[in-house]
Amino acid sequence: MERSKEICGIEPFNGVLYIDCGHNILLTVADFYNADTEAILLNDIFTYDIHDDDGHLSLKVNAEEIKDISQVMSDKLGITINPKLDIDDVISEIKDSILNDRPVSVPIDLYHCKLRRKMYESVHEAHALMVVGFNEDNQTFQIIDNMKKNGTVFGFYQMDYSDIKTGYHSFISSLKGNSLNERGVCEYYKTGNDNGGSHENVCTFRTALLENKEKIIDSLQNIIKFKEYFSLLIHNESRLVSRMPRIVEEFNQIVNMKRAEQFRVEYSFKERENLRYILYKVIENWKYVRMICAKYMYSMENDIPAFERAIARMDDIFNLENQLIGQMIEEVSGLTCRE
Repeated sequence: MERSKEICGIEPFNGVLYIDCGHNILLTVADFYNADTEAILLNDIFTYDIHDDDGHLSLKVNAEEIKDISQVMSDKLGITINPKLDIDDVISEIKDSILNDRPVSVPIDLYHCKLRRKMYESVHEAHALMVVGFNEDNQTFQIIDNMKKNGTVFGFYQMDYSDIKTGYHSFISSLKGNSLNERGVCEYYKTGNDNGGSHENVCTFRTALLENKEKIIDSLQNIIKFKEYFSLLIHNESRLVSRMPRIVEEFNQIVNMKRAEQFRVEYSFKERENLRYILYKVIENWKYVRMICAKYMYSMENDIPAFERAIARMDDIFNLENQLIGQMIEEVSGLTCRE
């Protein structure tokens, strides 16, 4: 067997963390095989979700698949995802795939990832990284990953065989139920040609958007519910102190998800400046709300007028999101699609 091997021509997909690390891997694979990434970008519906944890409300943005992503990759892009579950010798399995010029995604527990210094031996969290090469002499894999949680800059790094092995088995034993990567280790390879094209991708998205219109609009009420909760929270100092780190993290998630939606609009609706502008305003408002909360978290000064301005921004976000869904529906309703 070869002592080292790197898959040539594969480059990280950069510029945005599209939903999660798993989606960025799929976009990297699609680019590597010169497949149209639009089928991946238009395969999700974004909604606001709220969760009540014993009186504490959490707000987030969900991305719900229109079709199973494996089906999209196979039917639309001609790329097969081959899952390998509960592997005993994960090192050999990865190397075999690389020797066949097939990139591999591996789910790991970041607790065992030395490259993530803030999480190493500190936090158990599921993560997927991509392996594109190996070196037997150094006992290392070449991986594509980013070094920050929710980071948008992906690059090439070296990771020890032992860290991949330990991280993978920790994932299997402790975090396997996580929805991030229920398929386990996956190899990717081209088995057919692209099918469908841009018009068909947009038509699939149009159908899903119209079918889920009421669900998306109803989900916007969760912004108002959270605003009302937050309006009470700012007057309860002890609860505000304990909740604020988690709230800031939730706003990070919302901003990243809205940036993903913005990236999709810029890619698939290039001529629609109105959609891009509304999403820009939504993101700027969420960033302002996050900034006010982060400022409090580090200063511990309860600036009620500043919080009230943040609350007003939530009303603006609600109105902007209603405009966005209305204009998006108007945009796709004009398409001529085969039913």
